Amino acid sequence: MVMDVQAKPSTNADVYRGGSVPGKVQQTPGGVARNICECLARLCNSDPLPASARARLKPLLVSVLGQDQAGDMLLSHLQSLGLPTHAIHRVPGATTPSVSIIFDRGGEVAASVADVGALEERLPAVLRQHTADIQSAPLVMLDGNLSPDALLDAAQLASEKVVPIWYEPVSAAKAVRATLALHMMDYISPNAKELTAMAEALISAPARQQRFQSGANDPRQNWPTLGASEAAGNAVELLSPQLCTVLHAGVGCVVLTLGHLGAALCTLSGDGRWLEIGFMAAPPARVVNTSGAGDCLVAGALFGLLRGCSPTEALAHGIVCCGASGSAEHWERAKAH
Repeated sequence: MVMDVQAKPSTNADVYRGGSVPGKVQQTPGGVARNICECLARLCNSDPLPASARARLKPLLVSVLGQDQAGDMLLSHLQSLGLPTHAIHRVPGATTPSVSIIFDRGGEVAASVADVGALEERLPAVLRQHTADIQSAPLVMLDGNLSPDALLDAAQLASEKVVPIWYEPVSAAKAVRATLALHMMDYISPNAKELTAMAEALISAPARQQRFQSGANDPRQNWPTLGASEAAGNAVELLSPQLCTVLHAGVGCVVLTLGHLGAALCTLSGDGRWLEIGFMAAPPARVVNTSGAGDCLVAGALFGLLRGCSPTEALAHGIVCCGASGSAEHWERAKAH
């Protein structure tokens, strides 16, 4: 979990290097895993299933907080969502992870600085304390804020009990942390930059160079598509070499996020000869803030999978959640609360 400090300029101003502009600054609970857990919790709470069934769908977040005011606020917020907190570890003397985010006038992230040392240093040991929770879960979501060793350990724990794994890369710089664990990932949800970073890391790994540079069994030709706009189709076609590299590494399914164009569900055909793509367009919305929209896409898709949906149906859940999270209506309701 992370405490976000978000700054957004007024509508008649925009951020620029070396100066300040009027606007609003607020603290809000953040962090990729926490964002996904909150969205899942809200989806579970609104589900028409019986309460006992909804409880089984609620996520368990494993994380680290400092013994400080920010940590108190984050823990309190998690409790307000009705989520279990026994896997949240408080560390005396440590600083709760925090991220400072500056948005431009259009709602896009203009700059961000993360101070998450406490989480990255201590979380690997904490994860091992929750082996039973990981191995009994219906699905495990890992994100790029974990260290490479922690990602590998957690993935191995889940794989031992054949627990499906979803990897959210977080950023291009952090996406490569899962290189050694990608063969155990059932789903990954990169954007174009993150996908490219992962593919380049796989190609540069000495043990894999011959395999990925040989060109053998390359399924980039004749790949079928479903529901693609011309822009989305062109974007994915440009990334087809990277998609092939990652899928041949053992990833089961790539949920490629395409920003305002939506997302693409990418898999290899059974014989590995074709790259199969299903597109899902983003619903129309007046966007005021894109922070956390990708996390909501993942949460919606995870919720669909947990409810027994097919990957395509699950992605549809994710696209709807993603669109709602960035819309003006969503943020107006959030501010009212």
